[in-house]
Amino acid sequence: MADDEISSVDVRDDVCTDYNRRVDAEHAQLIWPHPGMTVWYKNRRDRVTATTPWRGVDFWKMTRTPELDNYILVGDKILRA
Repeated sequence: MADDEISSVDVRDDVCTDYNRRVDAEHAQLIWPHPGMTVWYKNRRDRVTATTPWRGVDFWKMTRTPELDNYILVGDKILRA
């Protein structure tokens, strides 16, 4: 970011929406959203919000290298939306 003089980074709305859809789909395959479960990380709408549905190593692989096209980058040298 410093080399490219990027001053701000924001995820695109469509990318955020898709990520949340994938999180919810993965959680639906696990025990946490089961109606009989009462756990602290479900909100009032029974959406699991405080844990990742993926193993740590899988999440690390997903996020290790950013896909810059998924972001709005702003800076003196770059403007990508």
